[in-house]
Amino acid sequence: MQPRKFALAQVHDDVCLVQVCSSLAHESCHSALSAVEAQIYAHEFITIFRYSHPAVLHPSDIRILEWLDEQSVLDEADKGTVFLARDVMERLRRLTDRRWSIGVAAATRPRSTYYSRGGRRMS
Repeated sequence: MQPRKFALAQVHDDVCLVQVCSSLAHESCHSALSAVEAQIYAHEFITIFRYSHPAVLHPSDIRILEWLDEQSVLDEADKGTVFLARDVMERLRRLTDRRWSIGVAAATRPRSTYYSRGGRRMS
């Protein structure tokens, strides 16, 4: 069995914690036609995630956003519980916060603090 790693991933339209084969880290190790087996974890409380379900996904349905190193993850496999470091949770919050996920076009536009809703100047 190949080693499995935790990652933040976009599965369909949701960003979540997954555990997948670490060979996915190397683009050449998988093909666009081979299914991706993933373990999906649901966010439970603050930094706690609980195992939710297994999934077999088409490669176009999953996109790894960030591989997590071992120092950022505490896996209590016997309980189905995973704890993430606070800095990882902050990055996850930014990935899932609608204000941060407007899209590439918005990210490339210059930031303006002059206007907010109602035409008032933001400070």
